[in-house]
Amino acid sequence: TRLLWVTLLVTAMLLLWPWYLVLLASRRIIEPISKLSEAIQAIGSGDLGTRVTVQSHIAELRTLGEGVNRMAAELQHERTSLQHRIDEATDKLRNLAFYDTLTALPNRRLLNDRLAHALAISRRSGHYGALMFLDLDNFKSLNDRFGHAMGDMLLIEAARRISGCLREMDTVARFGGDEFVVMLSELHGGYAESVGQAVIVADKISCVLEQPFRLVEQHDDHPEIRIEYQCSASIGVVLFPHSGVAEEDVLRLADAAMYRAKRGGGGRIEFHEYADLEPTGS
Repeated sequence: TRLLWVTLLVTAMLLLWPWYLVLLASRRIIEPISKLSEAIQAIGSGDLGTRVTVQSHIAELRTLGEGVNRMAAELQHERTSLQHRIDEATDKLRNLAFYDTLTALPNRRLLNDRLAHALAISRRSGHYGALMFLDLDNFKSLNDRFGHAMGDMLLIEAARRISGCLREMDTVARFGGDEFVVMLSELHGGYAESVGQAVIVADKISCVLEQPFRLVEQHDDHPEIRIEYQCSASIGVVLFPHSGVAEEDVLRLADAAMYRAKRGGGGRIEFHEYADLEPTGS
């Protein structure tokens, strides 16, 4: 009986020891593979910041872990680079949609949005705003004599000069051709004070545009061309808000005032007057 028990014990040990060794070896293989599998699933779901640490005496598993980490880092870099390119393309599309490509000023679409916003604010606050429609005098003759390149340079410089006359909260937009629109937001005081503030800005713009434009055109295969050109502006001004007047009406009335200034010989400022714009008693 004693011999039988000894034999059974030795046999059990001989059977259990290999089983234990197999279990230990399998755990050392299965655990790293499970970590690798979880990391790959996380990366596949979009978590590219996932990294895995494989502690194994098996060189192939360590190499596989390093490869997974390297793949995740490269994918993360590519995603960041792709997002950067998408953001740049979005900005370019936005600029094309809302800004003039020549002068970098807001275009007509963005002007309409800002004007609608300014009208809403003025109606709530009770403060007046002003819209100015500008047309450059004698601009067509510059294009006819010296070409569109010189005309473009004058428009760019005119845009810079007009912008320098305004507050940060105001807007200047290129409406088209040689036409610009200036919007003054939230003027202070009553009607008379607001008119006075608009007149000051319009006079300032008129003065800076009357200064000679010194234009230089240079090409590699042609001699340099330098000209000095005089170009005034006809300016039409209308104040807002006014009951029943929408943004398209404000633009139309300022445009009509500008044409009156142009018919008067150019280089003039004309106001559109509302008969009932100023409140009674103010």
